[in-house]
Amino acid sequence: LKFNDDLLLDVKKAIDTKGDQMNSELFQFFRDKAFPTISKRNLGVMPDRVIDM
Repeated sequence: LKFNDDLLLDVKKAIDTKGDQMNSELFQFFRDKAFPTISKRNLGVMPDRVIDM
């Protein structure tokens, strides 16, 4: 998946790592690129939301 010649997500790698949950390529995409400020502690989206509350 590319945007302005910048590779945002390697779909093959996302499929290959889909069983890894927090280490999966898709999880890292959402954590680092789609919502970088949600997971400041890099624990995952939901744990960080609960901690921030």
